[in-house]
Amino acid sequence: MPPARRTLTVVKVGGSLFERPDLAQRLQALREQQAAGPVLLLPGGGKLVDVLRRWHRRHGWDEATAHWAAVQALDVNAWLLHRMLPGSRLLQQPEQFFPWHQQALAEAGAKRWAVCAPWGWLRRGDWGRPLPELPASWEVTSDSLAAWVAGKLEAWRLVLLKSAPPPPSLQAAVEQRYVDRWLPRVVACLEGMELCALCLAESPEKQAFW
Repeated sequence: MPPARRTLTVVKVGGSLFERPDLAQRLQALREQQAAGPVLLLPGGGKLVDVLRRWHRRHGWDEATAHWAAVQALDVNAWLLHRMLPGSRLLQQPEQFFPWHQQALAEAGAKRWAVCAPWGWLRRGDWGRPLPELPASWEVTSDSLAAWVAGKLEAWRLVLLKSAPPPPSLQAAVEQRYVDRWLPRVVACLEGMELCALCLAESPEKQAFW
């Protein structure tokens, strides 16, 4: 599948933001502020994945089982995110991305958003730019998954939407557990991609470029 060749923005929507009753309105406001072009959103896990963490401890699942259960939970949040954003596309397989992306580029001045339901994407390793596989571990969160998808598609920008103001640096973000510790390793493979963290829960939004 041909990559996006730096014409795409990937936006990770933090799972904690799903607790906000005004999430749809804030996302629509963000959409209006952004420049035209295709945007692919990927959801965080939030409370759904917190339940799986507890069940992992309670039932003694191996970590790989828990990881893939969490990825499937992201698909639920992807469907909910899609329903919040009229006009968005829900992309459940990487094959669906390229036709949507080409159509979005052909519509000059349009702001086209799609939502990645990551289960079908992550179970396939043979699409887009070759990248090292991520471990099936709790140490890998949706932050690193979003970066990995952005890298596979050769996106030019990754935006991490959060519910708290970002630390000043990526290293500080890891130390404060604002992002997972695998994110710097993924980003190190993605030369030239802009990384931005933005607090969507405040007005005006606070952001940091790492």
